[in-house]
Amino acid sequence: MKGLSRRMLLASVGAGLFTLSGIAAAAADAPPVQLIIAGDSTAAEYGPERAPRAGWGMMLQPLFDDGVAVVNLAKSGRSTRSFIDQGLWNEVTARIRPGDHVLIQFGHNDQRRDDPARYTDPAADYPANLTRMVADVRARGGLPVLLTPVARRLFEGGRMVQTHEPYLTAMRQVAATHQVPLIDVTVATMAHMEGFGQEGSKALYMVFPPGTYPAYPDGSEDNTHFSKQGAQDVARLVADGLRQAGLPIALHLKTGL
Repeated sequence: MKGLSRRMLLASVGAGLFTLSGIAAAAADAPPVQLIIAGDSTAAEYGPERAPRAGWGMMLQPLFDDGVAVVNLAKSGRSTRSFIDQGLWNEVTARIRPGDHVLIQFGHNDQRRDDPARYTDPAADYPANLTRMVADVRARGGLPVLLTPVARRLFEGGRMVQTHEPYLTAMRQVAATHQVPLIDVTVATMAHMEGFGQEGSKALYMVFPPGTYPAYPDGSEDNTHFSKQGAQDVARLVADGLRQAGLPIALHLKTGL
């Protein structure tokens, strides 16, 4: 009986080890969690021919370990209206797997009153579009995260001027009503740029004199889009927001950032 009991114990331990090793192997083989970005030109991808212009979405992947795959589906010039109407939102929802996080950041082009294909009323269709996006992500088992727009570089009296009201209020209300995590990138980028000052912050945007870059022989006075350094800084602000919000994907952020 003692020999039998010992054999049964060894068998039981062996089975347990086999189960644990199987779980570990399954975890190792599991696909990474996707961090999908739906947004506009401030987050979009750009080729080397557009350097130094860069979107903050291009700079997120290096901040995460191998457990996260950043899928940047942001497109230049889009608002919530045109992103939906042109089928780009359907591309986002088709990619979502349970557990994926979807970052939703619009506002710059929703302000375009001169363009009916993009303009949205901040008291009506803008929040309605955001609400639809939130519901669609949740229906696919994903986790929506709302991001307020990045700040434009506009200084008055040494302070950054906020240019996105009333869209900020609308997004914050959607987040509160539907209990959606929100990263206030507007506030974060304004504070960050003020730290560099009116002159120093030029290096973070596409602001430089003629002859600086071959692709821009006439220079640039673009105070909306970022240089590589600016995009990297904003990506870190987004990562900090994910961490501060306590989102599951933040567990995959590399230490020391």
